[in-house]
Amino acid sequence: MTRHILLLSSLPALVLLGCGDKDHDHDDDDPGMDDGGGDDGGDDGGDDGGGDDGGDDGDEEIPVEGTVGGVVTVQLYQTGQDGEREELSWEDGTDGEYIFGKIFVTAYYDDPDDGARKYVAQTVIEEPTTGENPYELDIELEDDQEIYVYAVLDYYQDSIVGSNEPKGVYPHGIEFEDGTDFDEADIEILSPLYSGGSGGSCDYSTVDGDADITQTWVDGDIFTMLLTTGGEGPLHSTVDTPWASGGGASTPYEMTVCSAYGETNLVACWDSNGNGMADPLDKWGEYVVGSASGNPVDVSSDLSGYDIQIPFGDSTGISLVPFVRLSGTVTVEGGTFDDLTTGTTVYVTALKYKPNGDFDISDLSIAYDHDEYGWSELTGQTEVPFTVVVPANSVAYLWAFADEDADGIVNESGDYVASGGEESGKVATGTTSSSGIELALSIPEE
Repeated sequence: MTRHILLLSSLPALVLLGCGDKDHDHDDDDPGMDDGGGDDGGDDGGDDGGGDDGGDDGDEEIPVEGTVGGVVTVQLYQTGQDGEREELSWEDGTDGEYIFGKIFVTAYYDDPDDGARKYVAQTVIEEPTTGENPYELDIELEDDQEIYVYAVLDYYQDSIVGSNEPKGVYPHGIEFEDGTDFDEADIEILSPLYSGGSGGSCDYSTVDGDADITQTWVDGDIFTMLLTTGGEGPLHSTVDTPWASGGGASTPYEMTVCSAYGETNLVACWDSNGNGMADPLDKWGEYVVGSASGNPVDVSSDLSGYDIQIPFGDSTGISLVPFVRLSGTVTVEGGTFDDLTTGTTVYVTALKYKPNGDFDISDLSIAYDHDEYGWSELTGQTEVPFTVVVPANSVAYLWAFADEDADGIVNESGDYVASGGEESGKVATGTTSSSGIELALSIPEE
C-alpha cells in the first residue's frame, strides 16, 4: 500500500446557543482531535519531551534539534442548497479581503510512557493573507520522536485557540531526529464565512472573582472563560492584565454570560509563553474551593467571589482535537478483486467535497487524505484495509474508486465505486476515530 500525503483541514460546526452575542460569547460545537493526539487539550505549559540525567558520565545530553515548516492557507466554503459543502473563492466571498484573525501553529508528540500529548513548539502568524502564509517551528527534543503539526484559525478574533474554530493538520507524523529540516508540512484550513449569528434573546448572569497566578509573573494577560463540562469552547471569555502580587500576580475578572449555559467549567489561562494568545502551551487553571476543583459551576444565577488559581493540578485548558481516523475494509461486491481488470488501482479517498462527475485522482487539493492499492496488493484478495485522516467534528466525503483503465481518472461512467455514510458519501466525524467501515465496490445503476 502506498501512502500519499494530502492536505488536511477542519470545519467548525456553527451552532448558536440561543443567546445574543455579548462581548466574547462563542458557539460551543466544533472540531477537535483524537488518535494522532493523546489526551484532549494542552499540557501544563509545553513539556519539552521529558527529563534525563545526561548519562552515567554526568555529561549533559545533546538535545535533538531541528525545524519543521511549510505554509498555511485558509480556504473558504459555503453550504449549497443540497446541503453539501461547496468551495468558495475569496473574491466571491469577501471581495478578496482576509477577514479573520491570527493563525496559531504548533507541534507535539505522544508521550511513549502514558500517551499524553507533549507540545514542543508554537508560533503565531500575526498578519495572515488569503494566500500562502509561511511558518517555521524551531524544535528541541531529548530523543527522536514522531511529531505532529496542526494550525488553528482565530476565527472569532478573541486571541483564544478555541475548540470551535477552524483547524488544519499536516495529516501524517514527521519522524524527527537531530538536524531535521522538514519544510513540506503544508496545512490547509477550511473555513466558512462568518454569518454574524442569528441573535436571539437571553437572560444574563454575572460571574466574578479573582484570577491568581501562583508562580513568578513577569508579563502576560489572563484569559478567563467558561467551557462546556466536556472542555469545549470558550462559550464566553474576557481578558485582563494582572499586576504582581505576593510573588505571583492577580487580577479581578467579571463576565456577563447567558444564564442558559447552565453547568459549565470556569477556567483561566495565563499567556505564559507571551505570544498574545491563550493556547495549549500556556499555564491553565480553574475555579478552586479550598484545595480542590470547584467545577462545574451553574451560571443560571449570579456567581460572586469565584476565585481561579493558575496553574492548578493537571488543568489542561480547552479540549482540542484536530483530527480523527476512519478505517475499515474495501471489498468488491459479490466477488473478489480478481473480478476487476488486470492492472487496476483502487483508491480510498476522504474528500473535502462531494464528487461530481469524473476527476483526476492526482489533484491533491480535492482530498484530506487517501490510500492507494496497486494490482499486486489486490490480486487474490477479497478485502484490503484502509485508514484515512479526516477533520474532527466535521464532515468528510468517504469514497472508494477503481481505476480499471489506469488513466488516473476515476468516477467515470461504468467505473466501480463505493461510498461511506450517506448516499453522497458524507460522513460526520466526531472526536474519536471510527473503525470497521465497509466499502463495497460496485458499478452504479444508470
